[in-house]
Amino acid sequence: MPADWAQARPHAATITQAKLSSQARPHAATVTQRKPNHAARVPQGTIAGPGVPAGRSLQAAAPQRPRRASAAGTSPITVVCWNLEHLRADKQLDVNIGHILTQLARVEVAFFLEAKDRDTAAAFEKAVHNKANWFAGAAPCGTGEVVIYAAQGDKVESVRALGRVNTGGETRDPVLFEVKLKAGATYNVAAWHAPGPTTTSVQDKLRSILRRAYEAHADLFIGDINVAGRDRSEGHMVELTPDQSSTITETGPTNKAPIDRVWYNDETSISTNAWFGGVPGDNYRDYKGSISNHLPLYIQLWRLKSA
Repeated sequence: MPADWAQARPHAATITQAKLSSQARPHAATVTQRKPNHAARVPQGTIAGPGVPAGRSLQAAAPQRPRRASAAGTSPITVVCWNLEHLRADKQLDVNIGHILTQLARVEVAFFLEAKDRDTAAAFEKAVHNKANWFAGAAPCGTGEVVIYAAQGDKVESVRALGRVNTGGETRDPVLFEVKLKAGATYNVAAWHAPGPTTTSVQDKLRSILRRAYEAHADLFIGDINVAGRDRSEGHMVELTPDQSSTITETGPTNKAPIDRVWYNDETSISTNAWFGGVPGDNYRDYKGSISNHLPLYIQLWRLKSA
């Protein structure tokens, strides 16, 4: 990794080692229609510090966005999180980068998982920077991987990594990012590539990890959880994972419960829309070989208005 990798990028993520303040949440909005679930609170969480197969090329296609629902909120944000399956230097980014960047259409910020090293992240960042008005960076999450973010500069003021949510000893942790919109709102997004395939420890600890993310002031928790399922809310962390497979084979969807999942904090935000991106032309073989075996996961979120 070039020695000046972080210094050369003003938006590169920085990791702080301090514990989160136990003071009141600076971004929390008062919700009058329900009582806070104090029983859901736990002691405050800490922030711890080849090739491409032959075949026709994929035709880039913008994601289909569901009808926007009305919400009693403000400063909306649309987020995409995507496991790019072993994104590393020997994976030919020039073949798939066009389609990957197409997924940035109409989102404010994107998080990419399973990037295997910082040099690959730097190459990916360069491709994002070549897209007008976008900036990118990355933060380590464990096992040599980084979480890459990309943000639309016209709408996003800054993105920075606040640290890693404590998972109680897992080999990779969620990275908590602060996303400041130029419209004024700030969202805290935890993005996680959980250890897998499915591990008993992650499955057993998922609820406690969600509670720690809540105590770390996360407005959104999203990623490849490597635990199949949906409708597993925890306290104020409400699951909104779509009811379809999030992974594919060379012939089509796996037809299993999704392992890419999303939760939002209903004390600070509201959402009614989450969806998976599709495979252009149903070309599953090339998509899986040159892009990923995961589908991108999108969510729209609104900041709740203060009472």
